[in-house]
Amino acid sequence: MTAIDFSPLLGELIAPLFAILGGVAAYFARRGLRAIERWLDIQLTDRACATVLIALDRALAYGEQRVSASLLEGAVADVRSAKVAAAAQYLIDQTPGALKKLGMSEPEVQRLVAAELAKRIG
Repeated sequence: MTAIDFSPLLGELIAPLFAILGGVAAYFARRGLRAIERWLDIQLTDRACATVLIALDRALAYGEQRVSASLLEGAVADVRSAKVAAAAQYLIDQTPGALKKLGMSEPEVQRLVAAELAKRIG
């Protein structure tokens, strides 16, 4: 019986096979990393949203306190606008990273505060 020596062919087949397997592994690794990034971005967005909503309560209380103090000192102002302005600035100062993550500009923050204030007043 004659034995066939495949060792010269193995060297030529293994290098391209490893190159192909390496390319496939890199492709799936990139896809996996993208999936993790999307999942983490959702988590970070949810966390940013929760941070803004918690700070919104404090911002409205701060706006109420600032306007009440101003009125006690004899200032005359549009109370609702003053509350919104004070609360919006508080929110911007306290949660800049979360607002940036959510893509909220200063006018959007003011609208959010005004809407929340209107919802609470009734």
